Amino acid sequence: MLWRDRKVLLALGATAAMGVLFGMLLAVLTGGGGGSPQTGPAANTTTASPTESEPDETSEPPTAPPSDLRNPDYGFITAVESTDGLPVLSFDRVDFFTGEEARQRWEDQGGEPLDYFISNVNKRLRERVVSADVTVIGSQRLTGDPAEQEIDQQQLYDYINSGEGDDMLITLRYDPQSGEVTEIKEIYLP
Repeated sequence: MLWRDRKVLLALGATAAMGVLFGMLLAVLTGGGGGSPQTGPAANTTTASPTESEPDETSEPPTAPPSDLRNPDYGFITAVESTDGLPVLSFDRVDFFTGEEARQRWEDQGGEPLDYFISNVNKRLRERVVSADVTVIGSQRLTGDPAEQEIDQQQLYDYINSGEGDDMLITLRYDPQSGEVTEIKEIYLP
């Protein structure tokens, strides 16, 4: 290859690199130009949301339910806030195993087997809007009795926001059309 050919290739490469940098700068300055919503695994991830005293007037409630709903959905509620008058849960999903599958997972980890196993590999917080007519069922931590009892939703929200309930295993059930939480149930773990 001749020295002149190398100069031409070097000039073409430098021009291409400048074009890419200019395009990136233009995209940053114009906000991306497409205005399309974010999609993918991080689209439903939020770690902070507005409180009642600081409403976020730029975001609108979702029109379609989240695509990652499970019925039942096991996990931990880390916070409860209000958005547009509806409670919104910060929910940390876990996988909950019982029976033989739980014993196998304990053996794989070298631990003393229990009747259940909780796996929390993904610590992503999900926001879940609560239906106005949600049913809340408490047990040992919420009522002081292992027997399940229906309780007022505010009792749960106060317990969670006091900082004591972020390690209380619960299940959520959802309305399949709206995606709103229709049932919150404390899971009693002896």
